[in-house]
Amino acid sequence: LVTNNAAAALGFALAVDLAKELDLESPRCYAMAVMIAATSSYACPLGYTTNLMVFASGDYSFADFFRVGAWMDLIWWIGCSLLLPLAFPLE
Repeated sequence: LVTNNAAAALGFALAVDLAKELDLESPRCYAMAVMIAATSSYACPLGYTTNLMVFASGDYSFADFFRVGAWMDLIWWIGCSLLLPLAFPLE
């Protein structure tokens, strides 16, 4: 398994290289997308430590996390896709 921190570290390097290949002035938008994606793990109880704590003490199932978390991930993804280019222009 790879933690979200390790995935963010690997993804950050890829995002910076991609921004350089696309001749963008700043890789900020791509870097922010990687950081936000690494922390949005709502659909799986194994995604983050606090999810595991709630999973164990609340007697939830994987299906419970997926049922609610998939929608949260979708909303988060659409919102970030729309707002990140506004906050960090791609030019």
